[in-house]
Amino acid sequence: MYKIIIFLFIMLFFSCDEIITLKNEPKDINDADKQVVLFYENLSKKDISNIYKLCDKSLNKNEIESIVLTRDSILGKINNVDIVKIETEYYEKNNVSKTTYKIITDVNYENGKQLEKLIFLKIESNPILLKVYEIYDNQPLDNYGFTK
Repeated sequence: MYKIIIFLFIMLFFSCDEIITLKNEPKDINDADKQVVLFYENLSKKDISNIYKLCDKSLNKNEIESIVLTRDSILGKINNVDIVKIETEYYEKNNVSKTTYKIITDVNYENGKQLEKLIFLKIESNPILLKVYEIYDNQPLDNYGFTK
């Protein structure tokens, strides 16, 4: 009976899910900063191909192109981008990892300023991809943010 209890205890110990959660690690903050720079460099160049490479494939390329061109025609060129806030979370369960990068930027366009939210996601060793891009203001472009 004692051996059965020990065996069950060992099985229970090894079958438990190991969960690791880390928030705002310096490496993740640095990765988020790099993605923001890359995204806005390509956005300012209107480089649809490279912007699309930074995006999750669930986002439609034609929709992204429409957003970029409409935004440029209304807001003009990007003068300056400041990162207001970065939050990151690394989550690992059973050796499967996911990192979420939430970023708020203050973008100074030729024709005005606005806050924008970007959410990037990295699963396992795959590249970091843009999952959400939203605008936080009452400009006419509110309806053009691509999400999900």
